[in-house]
Amino acid sequence: MSPSPEHLSYLFDFLLELEEPMPFLFAAASPSLQLPDGVPEKVAASGRGLIVPLVPQQTVFQHPATGWAISHCSAGGTAEALAQGMPLIARPIAADQAQNARWMSEVLDTAFEFLQVRTGFGKNKAFRGGSNGTEIIGTEEAIKAEMKDVLTRAGGEEGS
Repeated sequence: MSPSPEHLSYLFDFLLELEEPMPFLFAAASPSLQLPDGVPEKVAASGRGLIVPLVPQQTVFQHPATGWAISHCSAGGTAEALAQGMPLIARPIAADQAQNARWMSEVLDTAFEFLQVRTGFGKNKAFRGGSNGTEIIGTEEAIKAEMKDVLTRAGGEEGS
């Protein structure tokens, strides 16, 4: 299972519209990943990012220019991020990824988490941020607002 093309479109639009450019590398390794129409061309024309089929994750995590990584938080990727001291923006999809994301974001304080993009079983209340939890609304507006909030916090004082 991969992120929906709509959710990816929101993320790329946000990254490409930033007043202060945030360079990025996007590994499109999954054969089930569907990039939104026109996105690879928009990214290439912007000069702000690269979309590549595969990257050596540990090498990217070790590079001094890498500030954050968006990850689905599989066990392997989570362990590599922790080993390299790489803070994450968690976007779990299935299996143990949601519990890894929660562990990274709430226990270790080494991640932020996208919650509004959850679908299926995960589209219930996320018990984050206190006893009331976070209601998963999942609308375009909610997803875009959360992406802006998380990426702004990650790039600011809280994320340092």
